[in-house]
Amino acid sequence: MQPVVVIAIYSVFVVLSSLLGGFLPAVIRLTHRRMQFLISGIGGLMLGIGFFHLLPHSLHTSIGIDRAVVWLMFGLITTFLLIRVFGSHTHGDEAGASDCSGDAHDVHGTESPQGSEVHDHNHTTPGAAKYRWLGLAFGLSLHTLLDGVAMSAAVLGDTSHTSGTLFLGFAAFLGILLHKPLDSLSITALMAAGGWSVSWQSVVNVVYAMMCPLGALAFYLGVRDTPHESLAIGCGLAFAAGIFICISLSDLLPELQFHAHDRVPLTILLLCGVVVAYGLKYLEPAHMHDLPSKNTLHDHSKDHNHDEHHHDHHPHDAKE
Repeated sequence: MQPVVVIAIYSVFVVLSSLLGGFLPAVIRLTHRRMQFLISGIGGLMLGIGFFHLLPHSLHTSIGIDRAVVWLMFGLITTFLLIRVFGSHTHGDEAGASDCSGDAHDVHGTESPQGSEVHDHNHTTPGAAKYRWLGLAFGLSLHTLLDGVAMSAAVLGDTSHTSGTLFLGFAAFLGILLHKPLDSLSITALMAAGGWSVSWQSVVNVVYAMMCPLGALAFYLGVRDTPHESLAIGCGLAFAAGIFICISLSDLLPELQFHAHDRVPLTILLLCGVVVAYGLKYLEPAHMHDLPSKNTLHDHSKDHNHDEHHHDHHPHDAKE
């Protein structure tokens, strides 16, 4: 199957996932507790994908370990800045607004008396509250464009080293697929709180859902069949690893300080996500997770011995 076809299929499912997230509150009553369970499981999955898949796959390209780590850090810092500037990962707060009974949290995630979140929101002027979703939507749109880059890089990375498999870039796709509903939910929940109609929420949700396919298409067209395709794919995979690691930790780390309740189930769900990410390796050919340095060193050693062999026999041949 051609990589562009795989990317197109994945993009369709990601769009549907994003659209579902925007309408999720109308289908399921997402309490704060249920949202935290989702975040823990998906956060563990994304953490495992970053370390078990994206980073190792980047090392199978021509970028080398040092450059891979630089691009991983670049992806992590970029995502961190998006979160800091636009607050693009606050879905726990928005979901918590739907259920403040016995489990209310303020906008910083700290536990607070019942109704404190509503009280905190009342300090915002009506005009500001109405447009509060804009910054979040812009930040998440940039973030989901990068998700598209990550998905496309994962598919192309697998294509360049694997043939005859149906699971090209599947781990990265799965992490994005499961995380998109949480982001869409954040946007539509803030719009609903600001008094926006369902039709406007739907329009924004559709526009946001298309960002991931646009990012995937842009990366594919920008690097496919270019002289530096392998280098670009490797950098893209390492960059994607940084994105996944930062997103997962931004969702998971607040639990350590602000979620003393449900420690055991949250921890179990986190570990389950990591185990699933590790298990996804078995959907890929075994050589995808071999250390490339072994082959490189082996080939170099053979070349070196071959040169020494000729060097040792050269004087003998000359005498003859």
